[in-house]
Amino acid sequence: MNILHRFLSALAWLQVFVSPTILGLILGVLSWLYMPEWWGLGIGLLVALLGSGIGIRLAEKARRYSGTIEFMSRTRSHPELRQEEK
Repeated sequence: MNILHRFLSALAWLQVFVSPTILGLILGVLSWLYMPEWWGLGIGLLVALLGSGIGIRLAEKARRYSGTIEFMSRTRSHPELRQEEK
């Protein structure tokens, strides 16, 4: 049970990490395409690394305060599912 909990917690951590990282990568590629020179590549890499850093920071903050599984379950809960049927 402990191994399963750690595995699911690691998957939830990756889900929190991936969102800002993908956004940083997309913005980095767009900045490189806009400026296709060496300094444009540098700015693109910097933006991509910034997105990864923000992803790590958010994932660690979620893990420390409430746990990544609880954080993901809170963000995915829908108010319609909690309403009672009349």
